[in-house]
Amino acid sequence: MKLRAKEILATCDENLGSLLRANGFANGQPGEYLRADTGGEDFVLVAPDVPKERFAIALSYYPNDCSAIQKLVGMPLQPRGFPCGPYLNGVGVGRRPHWWSCKSADRLRIASQSAASVLKAHGLPWLQRLMDPDVFATEVDPVDALYAGYAHERAGKFSLAREFYQEMLRRLIEGMNLGVSDAEYLKVAGREFIFVAKKLGLVDERIGKYERALGEVLDVKPLPA
Repeated sequence: MKLRAKEILATCDENLGSLLRANGFANGQPGEYLRADTGGEDFVLVAPDVPKERFAIALSYYPNDCSAIQKLVGMPLQPRGFPCGPYLNGVGVGRRPHWWSCKSADRLRIASQSAASVLKAHGLPWLQRLMDPDVFATEVDPVDALYAGYAHERAGKFSLAREFYQEMLRRLIEGMNLGVSDAEYLKVAGREFIFVAKKLGLVDERIGKYERALGEVLDVKPLPA
């Protein structure tokens, strides 16, 4: 009989949870562990996949000064995702999904103990390094062009930031050409367009148009020339 999600989370909590609580984490929802400091918040998630008898462990760091980006894309109404990482694997943390097998109670216990060892040796030190803006920018997911642009900007890597913002602008303009109404586009991506356009120092009539429709002016500091 396959283990239930509740059983997977309980066993993982005995090993991973005890380690995390000893390192300053507190429990959120089952399988979620949070640790906040003055600069941001660490998040660790145990995610069971019951049908395939396995579980994943995801972790990332959320700098407080990146909250402006989270708000642009609809946070906290949408899941905030994982800007860096996020998968714990046998040797560290990577972007490729990694699964730990739990086809029986014994295998679950062994897998959770092994995961706890990797988390202690590699995962927690990796989270600590992400507090450095340079490391965070290096580790950020480059597919998320908006977040990557901001991460490189806060690290002082302005040329890379500009490249990511330009890519995000390309995607946003492409979205405008999909036949959606101005009202719908404004609702979904208007704030992102304003933010990126101002970061790049663009003169575009749509900036003022969207801000008037939103009833607010976004305070955005352009990238240095």
